[in-house]
Amino acid sequence: MKEMWLSKKKSLAPSSFKASLGHFAPQFAGYDQHDCQELLAFLLDGIHEDLNRVKKRPYIEDKDCDGTNDTADSMDAWENYLKRNKSIVVDLFQGQLRNTMKCCNTKIQNADGSTGCGHRNVKFDSFMYLSLPMQDDCQTLDDCLELFCTVEHLTGANQWYCSKCKEHVDATKKFDLWMLPPILVVHLKRFRYNDYGARSKLNRKMNYPICNWSLDKFIESSENAHEMYDLYAVTNHYGNLGGGHYTASAMNRFDNQWYEFNDSTCTKVDQSRLGNDNAAYCLFYNRMEKMELENDEEKEDSFRRAAVRRQSVSKPELWPHMQNAAAKKKTKVDVRKSFRDFHKVSMMMLDQLDDTLIMEEEGSEGDMEKMNSNIEPLDNTLVEEQESEGVVEEKKGKEEGSDKDTEKMNSNTEPSDDTLVAEQNSEGVVEEEEGKEEDNLNSNEAKEDSKHIG
Repeated sequence: MKEMWLSKKKSLAPSSFKASLGHFAPQFAGYDQHDCQELLAFLLDGIHEDLNRVKKRPYIEDKDCDGTNDTADSMDAWENYLKRNKSIVVDLFQGQLRNTMKCCNTKIQNADGSTGCGHRNVKFDSFMYLSLPMQDDCQTLDDCLELFCTVEHLTGANQWYCSKCKEHVDATKKFDLWMLPPILVVHLKRFRYNDYGARSKLNRKMNYPICNWSLDKFIESSENAHEMYDLYAVTNHYGNLGGGHYTASAMNRFDNQWYEFNDSTCTKVDQSRLGNDNAAYCLFYNRMEKMELENDEEKEDSFRRAAVRRQSVSKPELWPHMQNAAAKKKTKVDVRKSFRDFHKVSMMMLDQLDDTLIMEEEGSEGDMEKMNSNIEPLDNTLVEEQESEGVVEEKKGKEEGSDKDTEKMNSNTEPSDDTLVAEQNSEGVVEEEEGKEEDNLNSNEAKEDSKHIG
């Protein structure tokens, strides 16, 4: 990787990487044609296993859900998954699907003409990429997604065991998108088997969006934030099953230009050449989040690449399930107030944050320097921490001599604290409100929100 990014070579032949890969994964050894999506899945799985922060994985039984409380069940499933899997691969690439099975036992006839006992089994499964089916009538990526989410009927040898009927029965199966990751990898299933076991490739043009791909209509979760994606890379396959050739197209973030990578050749390509061809095989999308504008006006270009939030069991407020709910609880006044509070110490960070930023006050210049480089977590509100440090005294109405007490109190703190407290007093930011915790904001969320996809 260092040689790829830091050397002055115009191209790099990954011969040693290919040899090492063939040693650990014999299926990729030699010079036969291999599937790039299978290679990608193998590499991401391997990286995840090596970087997994869970060293001892607990045994967790799958929970049978009936679809009556999907929001809570999906969060339980995500929590159980994080108990066994925590890595940067999970943070970047993994989302959640809802898998619904429904009994259609033909022995049970219902009054409305349907069959089955009515039993449903719902599971929430994590995914790292979407493998979308293709048919001859599929013309757009949305067509493939609709086909992916279509109800599938299981009959004959594919019958499903119904725990209520206690036997294998006809059933329906349906996948729905529930939560999507910051980086969405889409695999188009151009290679398929027919009823006789013969494999073929579907060489038809596919229209895929480059900018502002909205997935709202496909996401079933009511708690999911507005999902918009921009394309940043494509892998293309030319040829057939007997032989073929791979190329790639990717956007350079420094000049916002697209480039084609064809073996040792790299050439600039016009964006108009992308978006509708018969070679696109794997598509890579960045999630874009809408920015909160100061003038409360929405603009078409008010989007930026989404923040990457480190997933862990102990911080459910950073789970994708909580982002829309958290946004609803925070008003624009709260967001702007917190930004104003820390204007002096976090000016360089404001352009990178999409949620409230809270910093811990240590009361010394050395701690302030550490705070700027590493935001420590807070479990209590900013007001509570200031009171514990003796920075803010309890205010109950107007008391005579409060100005002198405040001046004395400020003189016992460092200059950085004087500036912050003076601003807070002048703005009326810090006030005790009994029975409320309006300023209870978690800085760990801000810490993770400040990390963005490059």
